[in-house]
Amino acid sequence: MYESDTFYDLCDRMGVLVWQDFLFACAGYPEDGPLYEEVAGEVRENVTRLMHHPSLVLWNGNNECVWGFWDWDWKPGLDGRNWGWRYYSELLPALVTELDPTRPYWNGSPYSGDPELHPNDPRHGNVHIWDVWNQEDYSHYANWNPRFVSEFGFQGPPNWSTLSRVLEPADLDLQTPAFLQHQKAGDGTGKLQRGLSAHLPQPVSHNPHAFATRLWADVRAERVQDVSMRRSTLTRVSSVPDLRGLLRRR
Repeated sequence: MYESDTFYDLCDRMGVLVWQDFLFACAGYPEDGPLYEEVAGEVRENVTRLMHHPSLVLWNGNNECVWGFWDWDWKPGLDGRNWGWRYYSELLPALVTELDPTRPYWNGSPYSGDPELHPNDPRHGNVHIWDVWNQEDYSHYANWNPRFVSEFGFQGPPNWSTLSRVLEPADLDLQTPAFLQHQKAGDGTGKLQRGLSAHLPQPVSHNPHAFATRLWADVRAERVQDVSMRRSTLTRVSSVPDLRGLLRRR
């Protein structure tokens, strides 16, 4: 999203660097008709508004749209129709070059820098690592040696005090309908249980102590992420370049 002026002012003062996405995420977008002109107007307005902020270090064309086109079975449904690539490869870079030429533009996140390369190739550009959350144990982070990680993470539960305020005591169980109503990730509870069961016994009750134990495991998963990624900055594996940075999704 485009934040308020106050947000960017605070980032300027506090030395917080902003990776600014344009507002395309996890979907295909038509390039025809009035939408194209609306996008151009929105981008022009916000680049002009934000370009003077030193905290803004990069304009990013989209989040997971190019990756989605490659790997999420869109192509049969599109049946040859456009899906947004013209925005990321033509319109957005042209407007950034015109309005804010000193600041870099990157086509997407993830993106490998070449439309002929897989967008989530760890040897090129930036990658998103979600195989751990979706399929693998968190120790699998040690097998990655990407150039730049722009998104990765592991779901963590809310504070126990928050859950206690919004749920009845009888509903404080991972499998109750009321609890699952607050779980927005597809099979999120199953992924949590699968990811943590190899490291901790299943709690016999859902009380603050058991919940804190599960939270500790989430913290440990993030610790493994950090250690593995930082180690990649010091280790060169065959011809793969060293890791140069990472951003964790919160």
